[in-house]
Amino acid sequence: LDMGIIALNLLGIKMPKKYNRLFYFKELLLSKYLLYKKNIKSITELPVTDDKHTLAIARILISCNQPSYVGDPKYFPIIAIKQLNFHLTKGNSIYSSHAYAIYSLVLSSMGDMTKGYEFGNLSLELFEKFRFRLLKCKIFFIFGTMVNHWKNHLIEDIYYLKEAYNSGHLTGDLVWAYNSIIHMIMHSFFMGDSLHTIISTYDSYYSPIKNFNQSRVIE
Repeated sequence: LDMGIIALNLLGIKMPKKYNRLFYFKELLLSKYLLYKKNIKSITELPVTDDKHTLAIARILISCNQPSYVGDPKYFPIIAIKQLNFHLTKGNSIYSSHAYAIYSLVLSSMGDMTKGYEFGNLSLELFEKFRFRLLKCKIFFIFGTMVNHWKNHLIEDIYYLKEAYNSGHLTGDLVWAYNSIIHMIMHSFFMGDSLHTIISTYDSYYSPIKNFNQSRVIE
């Protein structure tokens, strides 16, 4: 995370070293302004950019999400809102779907499930538009674990989690892929599936996970 923050500042994106409430609220107000009178359709129709400098910044912002979410949760909203504002300002790209997936997570966690679900679907729509497969695992994982269940039955999450696992396994996004399996097993338990079914699911995925030295995620 520290390296990402340094890189962003070097590329002209001002970021605080630590959580800064004033910085966060400034970004939050900017997001309100950028989203004012915008609907989902208008966001999908934003200009498409392939500027190398812009794409480099977008990649670094994505790489900062997981370490901030796990290692510095207070900083995570800053990354999430900065990522949102960046894409609303610079236009859509192969990385935009991730920004809106993260924003859907933030909205849902703050209690705005309807808007969160809308932005979650926006992220899926933009993924289908650009088909950048290296992001599929992350996007489907976020939607399948933290967004979709507020509006639909848990069983519908299984599709997104299986897609996340299959994609991550193919592209090497192993942490997100194997966390998808954890949530598939948890969903199965909460849906009332038999222990036999749950154990069978666990066993069917254990071998490939162990082969990649990632067995700690489900043990």
